[in-house]
Amino acid sequence: MSDYEIKELIAKKEQKIEQLKAAQNKNIGGLVAFESLIIIGFIIAAVWAFSQGVYSYGLGVLFLFIALGLFIMTIIVAVKASNRKKNGPAIIAKLESQIQELNSQLSENKRRENIVYRAPQSSTDNIDLLLKYKTLLDKNIITQEEFDAKKRELLNLPRDNNNS
Repeated sequence: MSDYEIKELIAKKEQKIEQLKAAQNKNIGGLVAFESLIIIGFIIAAVWAFSQGVYSYGLGVLFLFIALGLFIMTIIVAVKASNRKKNGPAIIAKLESQIQELNSQLSENKRRENIVYRAPQSSTDNIDLLLKYKTLLDKNIITQEEFDAKKRELLNLPRDNNNS
């Protein structure tokens, strides 16, 4: 994975952590109280409809079903919020651990970039190494200029030789 991809992944995980922290701090008490008032309103409307006689029973049943649906939705919202508060810290800890691993991978990549490779002494080793560099070139990991420079170095070609 390239450094750019690692940094992008770290940014996404940090954004997810911020979203989880914001969701944990979200107070749903006001929402539940508001929905409770609406439910009470529909129950009152249902009682009124039932008191109006036989022709209003259907309307009363409709109001009761609406109140029941809102009650179920309120419970679902409350349970989800409770789970978010309960599971949030564990998820955040896992994401932070993954970020640490990605940061160590970035450090390892930088450490590897700083290692100086010395050309092996034997010509077969040079050819093997040249083939590895060719693979890197084919995968666009190194540029043509970098490959040509390594080729000149490994094959002991003069620097002014442009036919590589």
